[in-house]
Amino acid sequence: AAEALAGAARSPDPVTRRRAAWARRAIAALPVMPRFPSRLAGDGGDRLAVHVVVPDPALPGRVETRPLVNGRPVVARAFRKGRPYPPEHVLGSLEATEEVREVRLAEAYCTEGCCGALYVTIVRDGDTVVWRGWRDPDSPAVELEPFRFGAGSYDEVVARAVDDHGWEWPARTVAREVRRSLREDPGLLAAWECEAGGTYAEADRRDEIQVVFWHPREPSADGEDQPDDEPWVLLQWTVLIDDTDAGDQAARLVDWLRGNDPRPHARIVGGSPEFAERLGLRWPDWDDDYEE
Repeated sequence: AAEALAGAARSPDPVTRRRAAWARRAIAALPVMPRFPSRLAGDGGDRLAVHVVVPDPALPGRVETRPLVNGRPVVARAFRKGRPYPPEHVLGSLEATEEVREVRLAEAYCTEGCCGALYVTIVRDGDTVVWRGWRDPDSPAVELEPFRFGAGSYDEVVARAVDDHGWEWPARTVAREVRRSLREDPGLLAAWECEAGGTYAEADRRDEIQVVFWHPREPSADGEDQPDDEPWVLLQWTVLIDDTDAGDQAARLVDWLRGNDPRPHARIVGGSPEFAERLGLRWPDWDDDYEE
């Protein structure tokens, strides 16, 4: 296997080289668990590990955050209707405080409203962190028991997972840095009457990132913050990424936004033809996009 991967890494085909690099990283990141990992010796607590899993770059799919408790993947045990969420949606929420927090670990392939999601309640209780209150809105019961972790080891595991970006490829790093900049400085998009929606890189499209934003702003879910007839559209801007330093590319992109309107470079992916017309934008011809 090692010889095959070494040969693939020298292939003239870029996809083959990427798959070889992915396979090497995936093998190196395989969790090492003791033979009988039911409980931590000494303190009687459960044992947490958090693994970020990157899909094959030749296939569609998203990066997954897989919590393992006592060596077993908890999402796979309790929820078969969808994949675990990516790190940016989960890791920051795993921090344990005395404030009770409910965290969504996974959502159905369709939507939560259609087929459910997996939630857990996390709370710090003295020197212990407790995961309890498992629920799926689409199911009467989730068959997972409460877990109790030593707070010190729990904090170390979560902090290490948050700080570890070794699994990223360049476009994913650029997306993370741009997402952080837009979160810290909303004025970057507000100057162009826009509001950040999300920035991401897809595993099977390694040379680009997607910057998603609302114009003029995200519609309110309950309609209290704006009239129902106030027009809005959701736009998606594809930015090509190369093999140069990811931090430099992110900084250049952010600097570009300070002086340039991204709307002419983006395509509409949400809203309505009426709203687009009222905002002076052309509604896309979806049939043409499909044929391309």
